[in-house]
Amino acid sequence: MSCEYLGPASRIGFGLIFAFALAAQARAEESPLDALAPLIGQWHIDAKWMPSDKPLKARVVFEWGPGKKFITSRTFITPQDGSGEYERYHEVFGVVDGKLVDHLFDFEGKTHTREFTSEGKTLKSEWKVEQATEPTSIRQELERTAADKLQWRIWVTRDGKTEQIMDGTWIKDATDATPKAK
Repeated sequence: MSCEYLGPASRIGFGLIFAFALAAQARAEESPLDALAPLIGQWHIDAKWMPSDKPLKARVVFEWGPGKKFITSRTFITPQDGSGEYERYHEVFGVVDGKLVDHLFDFEGKTHTREFTSEGKTLKSEWKVEQATEPTSIRQELERTAADKLQWRIWVTRDGKTEQIMDGTWIKDATDATPKAK
C-alpha cells in the first residue's frame, strides 16, 4: 500500500518514525573516540613549564587507527641542547566499556593506561603518579579553543597542595607532515 492511500497524517507519522530511526542510529554510532576526531593532524607547541620557565618545544601527530576504531598519537620533543627531536610518547586511544582510554608507551619503556572524559570541547584526565616518593596526582585538560588551537593545562597535587605546571597552546599545522622518528 502506498503512502498516498493512507492520508497526510500517516505520511507525517512515517516521516517521524523514519527521523527517529535515523536519530537512534546516529546515537548508536556515536563514540567517546569522536571527541578526539578533530585532533587528527599535526600540532606543535612552544611553551614553558611553570614555575621553572623551562622551555617545551614539541609536536604531536594524531592519526586514525585500524577501521577508525582507534586513534594513535606520536609526540616528538626537541631538546634544548640542539640535538634532534625524538619520539617521547606513542599512544593508542580506544573505547573500553564505553569509556575513552589511552594506552601510553613512553621513551623510558614504561606503559600507562589512563581514562579520559569529554566535557564539551574539553578532554580531561587525572591519574596517580606511579612509584612517586610521595602521593602525587596529575590532572590535565585539553580545551579546543578554536579549530586550530588547543589550550593545554596541567596541575600536580602533592601533600594536599595543587600547583599548575603548564598552560600552553598547541597549534594545528596547516599541512600535515609524516612523523620523523629517530
